[in-house]
Amino acid sequence: MRRALAVAVPILALNSIFTAFADNMPASHHVAALIAVPIFAAVWIIELSGVRWPRGLLIATVVIANLWLTVIGHTETNLLFLPLMVGWVAFVGTPVEGLVALVLAFVTITIGQLGIVAPNIGGIPWESWTEWSFVLVLTWFLGFSLRKQERLVTELDHRGQELQQRGQELEQRGQELEMLLTVSGSVASTLDMRQLLEAVFDALGRVLDYSAIAMLTLNESRDTLTVAARRGPTPHAAQEPQPARYSVVDLGGVWDRLSQDEPIVIADVRGGTPEAATLRHSLGDQILTAGEDFIRTLMLVPLVARGQIIGVLAVTNGLPSAFGARETSLSLGIARQAAVAIENARLHERAQQAAVMEERQRLSRELHDSVTQALYGISLYAEAAGRALTDGEIQPVATNLQEIRDTTQEALGEMRLLLFELRPPLLQERGLAAALRARLQGVETRAGLLTQFDCQSEERLSPEKEQELYRVAQEALNNVLKHAHAGRVDVNLSVANGDATLDVVDDGVGFEQSLGGGFGLGLRGMHERVERLGGTLRIDTSPGAGTHVRVDVPR
Repeated sequence: MRRALAVAVPILALNSIFTAFADNMPASHHVAALIAVPIFAAVWIIELSGVRWPRGLLIATVVIANLWLTVIGHTETNLLFLPLMVGWVAFVGTPVEGLVALVLAFVTITIGQLGIVAPNIGGIPWESWTEWSFVLVLTWFLGFSLRKQERLVTELDHRGQELQQRGQELEQRGQELEMLLTVSGSVASTLDMRQLLEAVFDALGRVLDYSAIAMLTLNESRDTLTVAARRGPTPHAAQEPQPARYSVVDLGGVWDRLSQDEPIVIADVRGGTPEAATLRHSLGDQILTAGEDFIRTLMLVPLVARGQIIGVLAVTNGLPSAFGARETSLSLGIARQAAVAIENARLHERAQQAAVMEERQRLSRELHDSVTQALYGISLYAEAAGRALTDGEIQPVATNLQEIRDTTQEALGEMRLLLFELRPPLLQERGLAAALRARLQGVETRAGLLTQFDCQSEERLSPEKEQELYRVAQEALNNVLKHAHAGRVDVNLSVANGDATLDVVDDGVGFEQSLGGGFGLGLRGMHERVERLGGTLRIDTSPGAGTHVRVDVPR
């Protein structure tokens, strides 16, 4: 609109001057036109240049100049400046300014048509007055409509920009959520503490521009933070420092805020804030010397699991004020997942330690109950044989030697069994089926049993299920060797339809379950293992009818 007026105003000015000289106007009209038209051009130049000035001056100047020309009888094309002014003011001015421009222009046209033209022609020029009035109203309406449309377009454009910005924010949020899901999968994919911490550092590296990072864990007495892992800048990577310890008491208010699950961002560790002073005091002045090239901004994010802080994630950048609200929020989200994963890794490690301790205790009991007792028996038989030889009695010596031979064979069998259990587990390398097959070939066959192993599927189960099922089968086979006096044992394993089934069947002497005879044979431990897997254990046996142990667990 502004560009269109910039073209129309000069054309209209030239046309007004040309008309004043071409229509045989009096000389006074020539002078008036040469004065008024430059005034029109000047005020329009000011208006269209965008200079801030009272719009009422444009209205007054155009109206007064045209009114002067009208009074002297010059009612020519210069009057076109009036509808031009009315339309423009209605478009860019306030509604009041638009109405004032319309009324004043209408008064000017009316004075010219009724006060000047009418006496000259001897009548009221209704047709000309109506045309001018229609042009004024039309241009006012068009300007007002264009103004409404402009505002609507501006509002729609603004709304579109807001929607676009919102879309960008949602896209960014979606990318952040996708990243957090990826991080969640990464930290949940391992229970090894070192691999877990490396996965957390890698995840933070994808969303933060950090120069150094460290994971500090809280000890069991909850009074000391120890650096569990760290990743420094390239120049310092080769200088792996010794694990550092920091007392939580020295952290003062910083630790109180961290304990309340509040992340802390220190824009400049060399600044004068209380947090910066506390950390300089607790960490030492070396933070300003050895770390001067990579520690300016420091972010501390609490690691909280099950409602308790278990450690702190420390992230640094070499520039001040490097971390904002977005970086803090993303770090907190990653720290939440890392804390849970770290706690799970700790629990897994403790469970493994407990399992190792339990296995050691079991082997100790086995050694005491079998090999140690056998060796003690051998020593008694040897002592009895020695006394018999001293007394010159040959028959007792032969009997004792036979007992020594039999007991030694039993002890060798027990030792083979225990050594098989202590060997590096084939279970982890080739699975449950291979481990059971090797067990039958390596122990039961040497003990003189006929064995049969049948596996309908070599499909692997989860490591936990394979471990527990192997221990159940191991206990069942131990009972066959020690108590069943069997000549044959069959082991069947099948994995199908979402379930795993293990059968151990022997033709031994069996036992009476109603009398509780089975629970002294390790069956209680078998029940506990199967219950942990969410499965069922069924034992079918009776005196003289052998024993059938059946385990069903979900995959």
